[in-house]
Amino acid sequence: MKTRLRGILQAFLLVGWAAFLLLRPQQAAQAVTEGLALCAGAVLPALFPFFVCTGMLNALGLTQKFAAAVCAPLARLLGVSRDGAAVWAAGLLGGYPAGAQGAAEGYRDGRLSAAEAEHLARISNNAGPGFVFSMAGAGIFGSAGAGLALWLCQLTSAVLLGVILRDHAPRPQAAAARANAAPPLPFSAAFTRAVKTAGRVSLSVCLIVVTFRVLCGALDTIMPAETPTVLRIFLSGVLELSGGTALLAQAALPRVSAFALCSFFLAFGGVGVAAQVASVMQDAGLRVRGYLRAKLLQGAIAAALSVPAGLFLFADRQNALRLAVLYAAAGTICFIFRKVMAGNLRAKRV
Repeated sequence: MKTRLRGILQAFLLVGWAAFLLLRPQQAAQAVTEGLALCAGAVLPALFPFFVCTGMLNALGLTQKFAAAVCAPLARLLGVSRDGAAVWAAGLLGGYPAGAQGAAEGYRDGRLSAAEAEHLARISNNAGPGFVFSMAGAGIFGSAGAGLALWLCQLTSAVLLGVILRDHAPRPQAAAARANAAPPLPFSAAFTRAVKTAGRVSLSVCLIVVTFRVLCGALDTIMPAETPTVLRIFLSGVLELSGGTALLAQAALPRVSAFALCSFFLAFGGVGVAAQVASVMQDAGLRVRGYLRAKLLQGAIAAALSVPAGLFLFADRQNALRLAVLYAAAGTICFIFRKVMAGNLRAKRV
């Protein structure tokens, strides 16, 4: 019964999409144009050079050296190997879907097991600092301070997500992974492979971005004119990140509410980003189970953290400080409770 209902829903969505393309060709063409402009102006400049750089680091064996040197505390915190911690850090800095790409390359190179790569794909994908500071901070709120606060909320939510899901992480097998790792390539071979891989992945990501821009256009067409602004923005942001943030910049919402909603969008990433992650992982023969659930949890954490930050920036700083103290106290209690229940109150591990 469940499979039948799923098939009916999929058929209904495809028929509706085809109707949109046939009945509103101008809107569909405009959505494609916007998607291509987004890829040329933001997606490719941010992702392609970063993919080439990380591909070179992996192929030359420098990622392993970095992981061995500085990633031990982060690995213990997240319950992953040191190579996995390096992938998590790259995903935090590289933008969607750099974390998934790093996990897939780590699996191909033999540094990560399939289970750990799939777990990292759930916890290591985040909006890049450039997008957060320019598109969200300056573009929506006209403030570099707002961009910094949004990025710190995302950073904190990413760490908390990794800690919460560490019990679901596979046991790290760093020694076995290093033993099976591919040897470093010569510089010229590493460069060629990195450029080819980055080009293929970037093209796939751009095609998905364009497709979801068209889906957002279809959604905007079928929604009644009296649809509440907040609902319209939320549905667009859940479907595709950049579309939701663009609508948020044009809406006359209370700034604290807009700040929390923007923080949710950035941490969640949207269904379009989930499709990008799935594409990257499938190319490596991997799957990602529970990705949307994990990102919804991260989005909720980021939105909750952004409330005191939004109050501090835009409204009542006294209430913001009180709420931040309350969050800190609650987090400390949860941390102590976790260690007591795990029987490691005096141990160094989390």
